[in-house]
Amino acid sequence: MSLSYALSRREHPFQMPQTVFFYGPLKDQRTTVGGGETGNERTLAVLTKLGFSIRRMPKILRRPGLGGLARYAVGNVSILFRCISGLAREKDSSLHVASFYGNSLYLEVLYILAARILGRQVILEFRAGGVAEFYAHSGPLYRALFRYAVKASHSVLVQGVRYLGFVKTLSRNTRIYHYPNFLLGSEIENTAERRSCAPPMRLIYFGRISASKNIDFVLSICAELGTDFQCDIVGAGPPNYIAHLRERAEVPALRGKIRILPPADRSELQELLREQHFFVFPTREPREGHSNALNEAMAAGVVPLVSNYGFNEEVLGIPSLVMHNWSPVTYATCIRNIWESGQWPQISEEVSQKVRREYSEQAASAILATAYSWGN
Repeated sequence: MSLSYALSRREHPFQMPQTVFFYGPLKDQRTTVGGGETGNERTLAVLTKLGFSIRRMPKILRRPGLGGLARYAVGNVSILFRCISGLAREKDSSLHVASFYGNSLYLEVLYILAARILGRQVILEFRAGGVAEFYAHSGPLYRALFRYAVKASHSVLVQGVRYLGFVKTLSRNTRIYHYPNFLLGSEIENTAERRSCAPPMRLIYFGRISASKNIDFVLSICAELGTDFQCDIVGAGPPNYIAHLRERAEVPALRGKIRILPPADRSELQELLREQHFFVFPTREPREGHSNALNEAMAAGVVPLVSNYGFNEEVLGIPSLVMHNWSPVTYATCIRNIWESGQWPQISEEVSQKVRREYSEQAASAILATAYSWGN
């Protein structure tokens, strides 16, 4: 098959592939796993249940130092050639690229190009937020490669509804789907009806602890809440930043009310969420997407208070819980109003049901099955 054919949009019908070569961030033996790895592992679990054989092609992340650079270069070349040889050997196969675009795009395009030369189906999934914004502020080479990635793919999955129109402007023929983050059936548990609404009011943040996630601001919110509350901050982050948070938690307004805990595994997190009332998520992360933590909190009936970054507003779907300014008083007042007015049980049930309807394994399975059935 010629390169010119691979670069064109003239297609031939594909049958449903039997094997999926999946390239992207994947879970390894590390204790701490990011949102990208978590979301990809859930996608792999659903693809497996749909009957596909999975070939894991983990994206190698750059580590500091010369040793890290060497591992990055050798590892990525090795995985690329392993993927190409596998696609060539297994005729009924497809390539799924979990793309974080940006600087990652250049390597991702090599995978897509190789799959197209071999006549394989390509599923391109844009994860996280900022895909259109990054494209708008990039140079001609990046834009050309990005357009090729979209046009060469048979199906494109996007995490946020607002990016559907943007991707459609780049290719009329590519099938484009909204594919939000989701929870597996075993991960959805609403214990709100068994949760005490007696004081103290319990708040939680869990996930990556960093300045971009605005954890300092969580403490500022807590300082405005008064006396009857407890707040847990759960996750991993830079030691200096965590030490700073611990120091702030010792001021008189917060002393004894803040717990800063290490990352929790699935069972530990579910146990923690059984006690919580509010999930405080004032993120300022520029590439915030559809937060896994937001899904998990909502599923458990923990009422979120979120910033308007990433896809928070469309995921939550309750405008009154989305804050559009950086006043800790605004967040604290909203929390107090919900708690003192007795609205908490109703909102808790509403957010939990939204996850079951829209961000469930069943919803994700239907989208993936359709995206992979190109030509049928």
